[in-house]
Amino acid sequence: MSLKDFIASYRDAFDAEQPSPEVWNRIQQGIARKQNSPRNFQWTLLAAATVVVAVSVAIFQQPTGDDARTQVVATLPNDDSLYTQEFHVFSQIIDAKYRELSQIKDAQPELYKRFTGDLQKLDSAYAQLKQQLPVQVNQEMVLQAMLQNLTLQVDLINRQLGIIHQINSKSHVTKSI
Repeated sequence: MSLKDFIASYRDAFDAEQPSPEVWNRIQQGIARKQNSPRNFQWTLLAAATVVVAVSVAIFQQPTGDDARTQVVATLPNDDSLYTQEFHVFSQIIDAKYRELSQIKDAQPELYKRFTGDLQKLDSAYAQLKQQLPVQVNQEMVLQAMLQNLTLQVDLINRQLGIIHQINSKSHVTKSI
């Protein structure tokens, strides 16, 4: 007689019996212990931490305001006219931001001197890249480095302008007090 036949023969006997209340209590206690176990808590904590990290990354990676303007597409086509257009757009942005930055020249000459010194370092690196461009075998890489330099210049000017706006807002607060 196989196990299947045995179970089929005595099915009524198996179904008629109910576990005692003590057995049900032990089963419920075992389930409660599993639900409140440290291992279950660790998995819950790990899942919550993963969600927090994923949401934080998603929030902080989204470009906003000035950052959206300064991002450059990493892969650009080989068409030199597109590079020329990119360089022209960046030059216009940098010139406009630089004019805005130069407004503090008389009011805060030390700060202006520091800011322009930082920009001159990036500009000289750009000039070196521009000189290397005709002699480089991989001109695509040099062009992308030049675009990255221009992006850094725009980011730097935006941060500097942010500092100026903070200083101006603090001075307006102190004047009103």
